[in-house]
Amino acid sequence: MIRRPPRSTLSSSSAASDVYKRQLAQHRVARALRRTVWSQEAVAQATQQECRPWDREDLIRRLRSFQTWKWFGKPSPLSAMECARHGWTNSGVDTLTCQVCKTTIRIKTPVSDSGSTLQKDGLQKDDVLKEQVASLSEGHSNHCGWRQNPCHDSVMSAPIRTPAHALLQIQERYDQMQESALHLADLCLSVDSEPQLKQVINQIQKSTAVMQKYSNTTGLVLALVGWSIRGDQEHCLTCHECTRTIGVWNFQHRVRNQDKELYSGRKRKLGGKAPEFNPIQEHYWYCPWVSGCPAAWSKAGAALLETDAPSPAFIFSPDPKQDNIEPISLAANVSKFLSASILNH
Repeated sequence: MIRRPPRSTLSSSSAASDVYKRQLAQHRVARALRRTVWSQEAVAQATQQECRPWDREDLIRRLRSFQTWKWFGKPSPLSAMECARHGWTNSGVDTLTCQVCKTTIRIKTPVSDSGSTLQKDGLQKDDVLKEQVASLSEGHSNHCGWRQNPCHDSVMSAPIRTPAHALLQIQERYDQMQESALHLADLCLSVDSEPQLKQVINQIQKSTAVMQKYSNTTGLVLALVGWSIRGDQEHCLTCHECTRTIGVWNFQHRVRNQDKELYSGRKRKLGGKAPEFNPIQEHYWYCPWVSGCPAAWSKAGAALLETDAPSPAFIFSPDPKQDNIEPISLAANVSKFLSASILNH
């Protein structure tokens, strides 16, 4: 209830008039707040519609919208990664939608790197491809933040900051696989066509320190190359970077006594021998774990095999005058700094 001032004190300089104006302003603010709907879904939706070319999680969220049945047979300049890098999501068959400017464009198939010539309005295949690639940047509205402003290439790279961070990621994925119900130790890996990976596996098996920490070699190799267990489907392997999801039942497993009938029945149902799992080729070709030179998985493998690396709790002094460089404890330096600060004050 708003108390009105007496009729004799309606001047703007009176205290009663100031109280009345303040109560009226508070009432308007309270009424506006009651009309506002504060929900986490509305806030999350508004956040997803922002243009943030530097945000890696936004890029992966857009990349997850691309499905094979909706985006198939596209050349590399129109891959799912390139479309997501330009701010597009896959909203339908051959359809791209920008969540910021709400623009929708269609890129029809077939357009492939090889094959017959595709013509459209008198244009040859190369001209059509250039026009469709240009639409990724020019298809946004004039005031959209994604127009001619795609994500930088560094956003697409694998998030391996330091060797210690790479080891932490490998440990998390490996522990997740060990806790799952999958018998990944029985999964047959195909590494004959990957000489670099085969060499790393041989070094891992010869390393006593690595084998004492990771007893399941198959799970370690999968974690090294970026595979993890999908949360809602424990019988699927997924890559967080390229959003590739694989059902492990489609690949060959080593026969165990209790699973012999189940395995042989699956083999007869497939009509032949199931293929072995190639942990590198099963990624999408644009996945940062397998693309680039060197690939991200090779960097993680080098960090894993570096058994003589210093403890993360220590740093090394960069003073070149010291002949014998010894590690300096961070905790000791912090305590010394705090002690000096207390004495000075």
